[in-house]
Amino acid sequence: MFEMNSKKIAIVAISVAMVAALITIIPIPIPLTGGYTHPGAVAEVFLALAFGPWVGMVAAGVGAALADLLLGYASFAPLTLLAHGSLGFLVGWIGWRKGSLQMIMGWIIGGLALVSVYFLGETTVYGLGFQA
Repeated sequence: MFEMNSKKIAIVAISVAMVAALITIIPIPIPLTGGYTHPGAVAEVFLALAFGPWVGMVAAGVGAALADLLLGYASFAPLTLLAHGSLGFLVGWIGWRKGSLQMIMGWIIGGLALVSVYFLGETTVYGLGFQA
């Protein structure tokens, strides 16, 4: 399944830092929602495809949650951990070491999971509608 050795620990640590840095350094605000987007998602997909579902899940989830903490969105960190972690896991699980079609399908399904988790989490807490 998932063996931990010094090489794997180093890969995970660098991956988490890479995702957190890309999100923290280049957040792109979305005024309509009060949130932001970022190029960290590109790193999350790449890492999941390069190193598999477990590294993808930890790097994406922990890296994005850490960025939320650093950017002042601490209340969203648990939801971000789940949403981005699911993206990383699904992309890696569906697309890792497979052909181009599976990689694209992993990206699409992982992206849909990310959006779904955020939608369900935010509508549960805030209800339907946008922040004013």
